[in-house]
Amino acid sequence: MSRYVVGLLALPLAWFGVFAAGGWLEPDGSGSDLFALECGRRLAAEPLEGMAVVASARVALAWDEEWWDRQPESAEADARRLLLEASSMFRGIGIHLLAVRASDWESPDEAGSVRELLSAAEAAIPTGDADIVVVFSGQRPATSEDGFAEVGGTHVMVTHHPDRPENDAHVLAHEISHLFGAHHGCDAPGFEGLMAESGFEDADFICPCTRRVLELNSRRFHEEAA
Repeated sequence: MSRYVVGLLALPLAWFGVFAAGGWLEPDGSGSDLFALECGRRLAAEPLEGMAVVASARVALAWDEEWWDRQPESAEADARRLLLEASSMFRGIGIHLLAVRASDWESPDEAGSVRELLSAAEAAIPTGDADIVVVFSGQRPATSEDGFAEVGGTHVMVTHHPDRPENDAHVLAHEISHLFGAHHGCDAPGFEGLMAESGFEDADFICPCTRRVLELNSRRFHEEAA
């Protein structure tokens, strides 16, 4: 469950070709350094400094035995490929994902939900020298979720969907966006883009509101001097 409430207001569709229809707000005092965004509220924002500098978010990859059993000879290669594909969706936003380590992980058998898998991974896999931990599972819990991550968290869980393998990279990018402050409400009404709550009608589309909040939080983990 997201820890922020995002107000979603009606927005004339004609605005989308003209400006990023969102405003940035100060953190809510809860101790997080993430910016919240109200889709459809046009607020003035100071130009972001250093947007040309892209600092890598360091990623630790992990996969469970079910992911390994699916294709043992390419388990790690598949995980790295999906990370690269997800990273490519953030081009021009200032987010770059760099794998710094990879390992296997013994997931709890017959987990009841993707959230349960994520909780187990958070307890077992520390971030260590990484900023983000991305875990792949070959389990298919009896829920409609293909992935899960907490807004402002550090861990991501993605489960492989055999009927929609082409969605795996999009699910990963969607969940990583949560780590950088994006909510399902960041997508404007009527646009089934990357941050749609369910389904991907146009998964390669990043709503201007989502793009703005990702830009604002792109340096959440660390910043390197130009």
